[in-house]
Amino acid sequence: MVRLAVILTVVFARVLFRSRLELMFENLALRQQLAVFKRKRSRPALRPADRVFWVVLRQVWHGWVNALILVQPDTVVDWQRQGFKLFWRWVSRAKKVGRPWIAGYTPQPQAAWMAQEGRNFSMVVQDWNLPCRYLAQ
Repeated sequence: MVRLAVILTVVFARVLFRSRLELMFENLALRQQLAVFKRKRSRPALRPADRVFWVVLRQVWHGWVNALILVQPDTVVDWQRQGFKLFWRWVSRAKKVGRPWIAGYTPQPQAAWMAQEGRNFSMVVQDWNLPCRYLAQ
């Protein structure tokens, strides 16, 4: 009986002296879960915005596990890992493919400009000091 009284006293003191910010976070978390339960479905489904909410709340509030009712805490950690993978896949994607664009450069096939200059392949092979016609411009 004495042990129960001590436990209740400690719990009551903890509730009394909790920070206002922690209470606000808990209230926000519980309201969010209540909003999910009020949706018109037999089984509450979490939207991507709900998942982002829990991932962010996990980062800013250390007591998020105690207020979580809808899913397991491991699920929220998995959502965060999935977001991390998506972010780095997006950052490291291929930006542009091919050569960078050079102003005033119009690519032409080798045979086309050789024909314009009246050359054939054997003349090009013999002329080893042929300057690059695009860099000289």
